[in-house]
Amino acid sequence: MKFIPHPSSLIPLFFALTLNAQSLKITEKPTGLVSGTLFVPIVASDDVKRIVLFINGVKFSEGAGHTLTAQVMVGQYIRRLRMRAVGYDADNHSIAEDEMVVNDPRPPFRVRLQAPRDVPKSGEMNLSANVIKPNDLEVASVEFFVGEQKVGSATVPPYAASVDVKTAPHSVYARVVAHGSNGTEANDVVFFGDVPRDQIDVTVQQIPLSVA
Repeated sequence: MKFIPHPSSLIPLFFALTLNAQSLKITEKPTGLVSGTLFVPIVASDDVKRIVLFINGVKFSEGAGHTLTAQVMVGQYIRRLRMRAVGYDADNHSIAEDEMVVNDPRPPFRVRLQAPRDVPKSGEMNLSANVIKPNDLEVASVEFFVGEQKVGSATVPPYAASVDVKTAPHSVYARVVAHGSNGTEANDVVFFGDVPRDQIDVTVQQIPLSVA
């Protein structure tokens, strides 16, 4: 049982249509169990100069430019892997990310917000969200806020909103709220500029064990 996509499918045509909504994307995300070799293709917008792939919080691979295809040797033992791709600009600032979880029958309901590092002085600002969820849970809606002002919502992917910066002057942060069909909720916040921030990533993994 191996998931090895054909090379021609590594960068799907639909990615060109969603790039503006999400500036970095893992373009192939398996929905079933994975063993053997897994190719993880990542494509980003031109402002991304370096891509790093983390697996279960540990740096696995990186490459210069705005494309990267990582070859992950999953092996024959089914294990949960959380893969997070992060894009960095020329100043080594993290400006975009995407993630997926493989070999987890029920991954957590989580949303990640992508927003520009700084609010542009004029024009529009694009916000987008990546949602991870169990297969049996539907996304009812994804709402975007700048500060506490709601600026957009989406019910189908790509989850994105475009904001006129004049409507949200002196904004400090943006946030996103994803609503599940069962009433559950997931949130994420991104602060603009050089506001100090911290993030703690905790992964809980259950390992079944039988002793005779």
